Amino acid sequence: MSDRPSVARPRPEPLDALIVGGGVAGLALAALLKRRRPSWTIRILEAQARPGGTVGSIRHDGFTTDVGPIGALDDADGVVPLARELGLAPVPAAPEASRRWVWANGGLRPLPTSPPSFLASELLGPAAKLRALAEPLVPAADREESVHAFLIRRFGYGVARALAEAAVLGVSGGDPTRLSLDALFPSVRDLERRHGSVLVGALRKAREAKTRAAATAGAAPRPRLHGFGAEGMQAWVDALAGDAGEALRTEAPVERLERSPSGTTHVTTADGARLEARRTALAVPPHAAAALVGRALPEVAAGLAAMRSAPMRVVGLGYHRIDVPHPLDGFGFLIPRDRGVRSLGVLFGSSLFPGQAPPEHVHLRVLAGGVRDPEAAELSDDAALAFVRRDLRVTLGVDAAPVSLRQVRWARAIPQAELGHAERVASWRAALQERLGVTLLGAAYGGIGLNGAVRDARRVAQAWAPEPAQEPERSG
Repeated sequence: MSDRPSVARPRPEPLDALIVGGGVAGLALAALLKRRRPSWTIRILEAQARPGGTVGSIRHDGFTTDVGPIGALDDADGVVPLARELGLAPVPAAPEASRRWVWANGGLRPLPTSPPSFLASELLGPAAKLRALAEPLVPAADREESVHAFLIRRFGYGVARALAEAAVLGVSGGDPTRLSLDALFPSVRDLERRHGSVLVGALRKAREAKTRAAATAGAAPRPRLHGFGAEGMQAWVDALAGDAGEALRTEAPVERLERSPSGTTHVTTADGARLEARRTALAVPPHAAAALVGRALPEVAAGLAAMRSAPMRVVGLGYHRIDVPHPLDGFGFLIPRDRGVRSLGVLFGSSLFPGQAPPEHVHLRVLAGGVRDPEAAELSDDAALAFVRRDLRVTLGVDAAPVSLRQVRWARAIPQAELGHAERVASWRAALQERLGVTLLGAAYGGIGLNGAVRDARRVAQAWAPEPAQEPERSG
């Protein structure tokens, strides 16, 4: 037995930043912090075998099926600029992407995308259009409203009946009578507050864009959908994960979050490892966040667990071009409930990004499920394929069997920003920060879609690692 005195091992330094969750928000935060503070030690813990959450792609038989979002608008603070920082070259969707339809009255009807097309829409009858023209006379409201209630108040029942569900299907798969307009479409509320009218505000915004374009001898810019071509959104996830490098640990579920007396956060993983961090972000879906904070904050956990998420089935189908009668000259179409078609919508994937199908073929992506038809996401693949093929026969006249097929089911695909969402999230964030030193992060809490996730990551990055203010240039 040695009489050599034991030497205590030095306690490892806490991580500068620990991110629980390797979805887009968590990975984006890591990428932003890496550029702002290159010397920081950062760790990302992802419970699943692959990062990215519901974002990714399946490449099959020469076709590409995005299993979640297919892209993002070229927002100044969103996916596109960050992707370019990572060395990617986001691909703008075909110009026809601005053309969208709604299944109504037994056919595909153009979805209005501007005030003139809105007032001329064949989705609205004469009485509904007359009421909509009175929208500038409606006083602005200073209260939260559902999407459906907002449309009724500002435009009338006819517009709400025709467009409320279409407005939310492609974004959330949710119920317009429960979803918060303020959380889902804050820019629309901003038009009402700033201009007293959505129509007037939209027209002024369009005129301002044209004026700026004329001053720079360019075309009036319009937000345009961008993706990643034949590789699909998997290229975005791979770039984020590659940028994270060894900082990303997959199959590393977290079991416990605790705050130490010194103010750091301790994280215990399923294999018993303990990590300490000066800053910790919780970038996981609501149900996963609830399981992690239940012991310390049962009321917050109950609220997170109660937040609904829309289940979703994604069906990718490849066809010979000759077997699809429709020209597929647009983005796709949405299908409100009770129209004799069960699917929620159909996207013309290979029209948006031609590399997502082989030559002389097309690719369609059908979405089904949502909060109003959760059973569609639970059916067997055979049963789902049966109703999807029936829907394509009714809407697009497609009788042929697909030459390629992939199906993906998400039990919790899209968290629902229902009435009271902003207030609930603010209370959760305050409690988590105070009791655990943890920052709540992600599209479920701070934004909608991929751009919302990246913007929320930028918010946290700025709070943790502020960029220095730019000094004005001095003349002389």
